[in-house]
Amino acid sequence: MFNGLEEITVVKLIPRACTNTVRILLIVTVLLQGCGLLLSTFASASQYEGKFIKGAGGDSITILIEDTQFRVRLAEIDAPERGQPFWRKSRDVLADYVAGKVVTIFKINIDRYERIVG
Repeated sequence: MFNGLEEITVVKLIPRACTNTVRILLIVTVLLQGCGLLLSTFASASQYEGKFIKGAGGDSITILIEDTQFRVRLAEIDAPERGQPFWRKSRDVLADYVAGKVVTIFKINIDRYERIVG
């Protein structure tokens, strides 16, 4: 038999005004946080901090750590490749955004071009 308390609990957790996509994202986020998957991803990653030197593209930068330059590809960023429309604009916008800043990179992997992916 249906209990009115269950309906109130669900409404408080996920408002009825939310779209189905938002509801699914909320549920997945809660489940991932409950399992500790988000925290363990960053806890196991190597962390690098360095000064931005130059932008190599809309998804790649070069940073300076002590006296060594490292090439970094930003994970989950899809930017135009060299020669594609707007690739220069993409590179320039990224470079302007981080110019003169110290950045922190959480290493996820090393790609086939030996760049840190993070």
